[in-house]
Amino acid sequence: MTDALITARNVTPQHIAMPSSAAISLDILAGNIYGFIGPDSIQVSFWLQTLAAIEPPAMGTVQFMGNDTTNLDRESWQTLRHNIAYLNAHSALLSVLSTQENILLPALYHKLATRESLLGNMANLLKQIEFADMANLSKLPAYIDELSYSQAMLVRVVITSPRVIVIDNTLRHFDDRTSRKLLAFIRNYLAQSGASLLLHDDNADFVIRNATKIIYVDNNTLLPFNSQNELQASDNQHVLQYLHELAMN
Repeated sequence: MTDALITARNVTPQHIAMPSSAAISLDILAGNIYGFIGPDSIQVSFWLQTLAAIEPPAMGTVQFMGNDTTNLDRESWQTLRHNIAYLNAHSALLSVLSTQENILLPALYHKLATRESLLGNMANLLKQIEFADMANLSKLPAYIDELSYSQAMLVRVVITSPRVIVIDNTLRHFDDRTSRKLLAFIRNYLAQSGASLLLHDDNADFVIRNATKIIYVDNNTLLPFNSQNELQASDNQHVLQYLHELAMN
């Protein structure tokens, strides 16, 4: 029995001109932080969208919790959908709803619990993430500060109890200390739930330091590493060049 949450077999993503001979097989295992790095941020995002079943692969199959995501009917996919949470730089709260209603909306939509139960869960999560100004909950998203906005987005994700969380360049606006505190909130959820995180950020050093497994991506390949030490010991010329350029910046 495997503990793989996502199983990709012989996959190439849309929008990346990879030869079929370079197709990748990869398992995303429960309880890990997978840090995605590479010289082209857009290509990394294409891979994340493929693994999270946002975009179908150009070739191959992506299974989520044993289900082939390319062949699911609408009802089956909606049942699974809340188990994958995807945040990127363009993710946003709905402008016409209060911050609180934005947090509750996905969980209410998927009928995951009663409103009363979700309000209690939300209060606990807001405390964990150190949401400072509770008055912001009644405000529209346009009228709250950037940190409160991002905290609300992360609480909205966790309250649905996803099995996989994808954070694609959503922490880049914050200093390292604030980013670490936000990531600690997600890390705590992973420890409690056995979920996994797929993390990408323009600050590659931040990703490498905080990942339990590292995935290097370029337009020719995807290479998994089990640790930062294994990454740094790689003799792959593309990886060596990337790490050299990273050290020079």
